[in-house]
Amino acid sequence: MFRFIVLLIVLCAFSAPAICADATDSDQVRTEARIAVLLKQMTLEEKVSLLSGASEFTTTAIQHLGIHSMTFADGAHGVRDNHGGVATVYPAGIALAATWNVDMAHSVGQAIGEEAREHGVQVMLGPDINLVRSPLGGRNFETFGEDPVLTGRLAVAYVRGMQSAGVAATPKHFVANEQETERFDGSSNVDERTLHELYLAPFEAVVRDARPWALMTAYNRLNGTFMSEHGDLLNQLLKQQWQFDGVVMSDWGAAHSVNVINHGLDLEMPGPATVLGKHLLQAVHDHLVSNAVIDEAVRRILRLCVRTGCLDDERHDTDHQGHHVHVYNKIARNAASEAITLLKNDHGVLPLDVARTKRIAVIGPNADAAIIQGSGSSQLLASEVVTPLQALRAALPASTEVAYESGVDNEWSPRVLDARYFSPARDHKRNGLFATYYANARAAGRPVMQRVETDIGGLSFGGIAAKRAGQMAVRWRGYFFPPVNGEYEFSLEHLNVSPGSALAGKKVHLDVKLLLDGKVILDNRSADSDYVTMTSLPTRAHAVKIKLQAAHVYSFAISYSATGLPYHALRVGVRLPVGGIAKAVQLARKSDTAIVFVGSSSTTDSEGRDRETIDLGFDQDELVEAIAAANPRTVVVINNGGPVTMPWIDKVHAVIDAWLPGQEGPRAIADVLLGRINPSGKLPVSFPGRLQDNPSYLFFPGTRIANYGEGIFVGYRYYDKKEIEPLFPFGFGLSYTTFDYQHLQVPRRINKDEPVNVEVDVRNTGSVAGAEVVQLYVSDKDCREACPIRELKAFDKVMLRPGETRTVSFRLVPHDFSHYDIHAHEWKIDEGEFEIAVGSSSRDLRQMAGLVLTE
Repeated sequence: MFRFIVLLIVLCAFSAPAICADATDSDQVRTEARIAVLLKQMTLEEKVSLLSGASEFTTTAIQHLGIHSMTFADGAHGVRDNHGGVATVYPAGIALAATWNVDMAHSVGQAIGEEAREHGVQVMLGPDINLVRSPLGGRNFETFGEDPVLTGRLAVAYVRGMQSAGVAATPKHFVANEQETERFDGSSNVDERTLHELYLAPFEAVVRDARPWALMTAYNRLNGTFMSEHGDLLNQLLKQQWQFDGVVMSDWGAAHSVNVINHGLDLEMPGPATVLGKHLLQAVHDHLVSNAVIDEAVRRILRLCVRTGCLDDERHDTDHQGHHVHVYNKIARNAASEAITLLKNDHGVLPLDVARTKRIAVIGPNADAAIIQGSGSSQLLASEVVTPLQALRAALPASTEVAYESGVDNEWSPRVLDARYFSPARDHKRNGLFATYYANARAAGRPVMQRVETDIGGLSFGGIAAKRAGQMAVRWRGYFFPPVNGEYEFSLEHLNVSPGSALAGKKVHLDVKLLLDGKVILDNRSADSDYVTMTSLPTRAHAVKIKLQAAHVYSFAISYSATGLPYHALRVGVRLPVGGIAKAVQLARKSDTAIVFVGSSSTTDSEGRDRETIDLGFDQDELVEAIAAANPRTVVVINNGGPVTMPWIDKVHAVIDAWLPGQEGPRAIADVLLGRINPSGKLPVSFPGRLQDNPSYLFFPGTRIANYGEGIFVGYRYYDKKEIEPLFPFGFGLSYTTFDYQHLQVPRRINKDEPVNVEVDVRNTGSVAGAEVVQLYVSDKDCREACPIRELKAFDKVMLRPGETRTVSFRLVPHDFSHYDIHAHEWKIDEGEFEIAVGSSSRDLRQMAGLVLTE
């Protein structure tokens, strides 16, 4: 017993405070004891080896000590398999945020965690809990919106769900990573109050309430200091004040010097080591880094190994060919259904009356395209792909005619090959192309892998090829079935190995060809085009236009050979002929209802680049206006990763925001249009009427220096303060039913250090069941600083039957009434008058009551 107490004292002296708080848990104590023993058994070289990755997505193993490698995977809305395998695509972060449902966030996180285990993954690199500062942010689609309370609560639920499956969540990107422009070197300059009240707030919530096992630092600098070596935030705030006991890892390539280890970084990714490794060994020998710092970082790595089963080799690397696909699909569909946000519904156009609708015109560039996710590191290969047109045809009775016209094309570059128009055989019984991989550049000898593939995109291909860098060849072959007569545009994008490029060299060789009916129509020596989509990589692109006949079946092949490349990337696209707005108008005129699908393209929302506009672009606005003029019963469905403008809003009767809804999204859209699902989504971001109205307009992106000049007035905080009417306010969303709020109960006076209990009655006053998101906002009427008019502090989503009333209860804590004092460098609560407002959105507050906080 005495030895146990001594051991406990030693552990509490050298471990994170959070561990000591849980020291009564015998499993935790045994874990820390085992880690202490391992540390004594390890050489300095072994310890240092653990602090850098072994490869792009794995950590180092020390087999003789039972320390096994951990596998990481990208994809905050699904498992991006490192070897090109398929996985469930869940709604993107912004769509999940539109559900305003913490239980749904928990379910999605847990499902992704379970699927990760099936893929042999122990650490998922997400969720992204940066805020939407500007509607132009390239990765807005990955985030949970503009508000730190909404983001924090959803992140807590998501992380808890994922880690309940035994897989580590990695909240990212810590911190102030709200733009892609100059993201590797730029400095986000943020004042202290704004930093704490907005951008650090969701990270603090998730660390304190969900205890994630890992956390990723951002590429950017914060006020001039790279986040990977920001000791004040990593050591003092994160690890000491917030008591974070997990692993702090760098974003890929974001560690800049060996000194990161002194400032709180525990793991350099990817591997092998570039700034740590041998340089860290030398720094220890030179007394620039202490053994105690090394041991603390290693202790955190080993703790992550225990939590994910890698210390005892309890990793789950099972066959993931669909054991739980039906379960994952159901969760993805439920999440997509709750995310869909009804923005307008005049004259009861929705849900569609199928009995009176004999002919539906389905129009638009996104009608027969699966715009279900954004581009970049979160992009994954869906286990199933369906388009809205296909989903509607499957959902509607055979007596309803569904006719289609694209009208316009919203793709800047030709879309990645649509597998529906390709087949490995002439009988077209299967979609895709037959791929053969070789471990040499001559495509000779026995293949290392053969399979039918339905996606040929840069990131998926790179994952497959990662283990075959050096000499490698791939041959894709099959047949192309043009759906219509007309001019087709093919594109080819690959790594840039031309003279003068970063990858050029005597031992580097790349040969890529695209063949149609045995003839080379495009190769890596063709004239360059401007279709560079993989902006995070050094690539070149080429394109060619060819007239094809729908009656002809064309043999199709892609030849890829490479030598000496550190990694591989390839994107092959094809643009189909477009019928034009006139044909779409003609179809709309002779239909009972017209549904126009517009919004983002497959490359609009992407890591690596910010958007240039929030307008739909590519004549999509003109298409909507023309269809609305031709058919008064026009419904618009938007795919988007963030706010968009709608100059035609007064000319259409119904608008649905479907976001980037994941692979089950098109079916969920059909359910909502037909009334099988009552929409309950709410906007997690404000929609400005025009770009110039948004608070960051004068400061974004700011290139190398990004000054957060709008301060705390982000999103609805700004629109309320400036009395600007947004196109749609934060928290807005309609339903097929209506809700009434009554009997708000708030104490009139209370001690400022005590919690505040709030109650309100919510009644479904309509004729169908529906869910309402009850939102609670707090206003500081006696604020001594520049304060927002009101701030979201609590919310709850409740399902109500027609005529049902439910009392919704909230418990506000003192922190909900506090602000960050830049003079005292701490949170403070001032006494005085506050207002509690409860309602359906930030601009639709139904019940209000005063509250006085006293000493």
